[in-house]
Amino acid sequence: MRYETTSKRSIINLGGTQVLLVMVLAAFARVAMGHPAEDRIQALRTCLPAKYSVDLDKLRNGLLWNWKPTSTEMPPPPEAYLASLDQDIRICTIAAGLNDAAVRIALYEVIAKDIAIKTQDCRKFGMGRMVPVRVRTVLNGTPSNGWQVFYKWVGSSLLKTQELSFANLTSPATGELPPGMYEIRAEKQGAPTLAQAARPVTIVVGLEATKEVEIAVQ
Repeated sequence: MRYETTSKRSIINLGGTQVLLVMVLAAFARVAMGHPAEDRIQALRTCLPAKYSVDLDKLRNGLLWNWKPTSTEMPPPPEAYLASLDQDIRICTIAAGLNDAAVRIALYEVIAKDIAIKTQDCRKFGMGRMVPVRVRTVLNGTPSNGWQVFYKWVGSSLLKTQELSFANLTSPATGELPPGMYEIRAEKQGAPTLAQAARPVTIVVGLEATKEVEIAVQ
């Protein structure tokens, strides 16, 4: 089966300067190569400096072949997983349009960290997967229920990433996330409570079969 994507252009305003970004990849500017993960890896390879190519090849090997010498491609990862790669591409297109070399390199390193987490998780647990996440809230060591848990992918201070919430309240709040780094917090709405929300915490999702998180409310 062949998969197709459409060409995209975006104009962003950074520091008052408009930067025309023609989405950096041949894969997104033409008929796709046949596998959604392949398209995104190729997009990142086109955008990132050459020193990251080896890391991209490792992730490609896991996503397309599941680390096995086979002629049969694996099915595409879940849509949410592909969307997380799209987020890397978005950061890369922004970085490519920056004049500040230090900021540009910092953004490339954000992408490299995300690639590394995904690659290690893929090698340990098989091709691209969604990681089960369970979040508990505790007050003085005792479960404190009824908290809404919010999460967002950790990119850069330059970028505002969308905050989402788990479907159910604690404890535990449960969901599935693509491997990567996330900021997570708890909030309780409605009736006043003696417990106050703790500051957001940063977690790495992946590298473990299930991510267990405990947030101590105060």
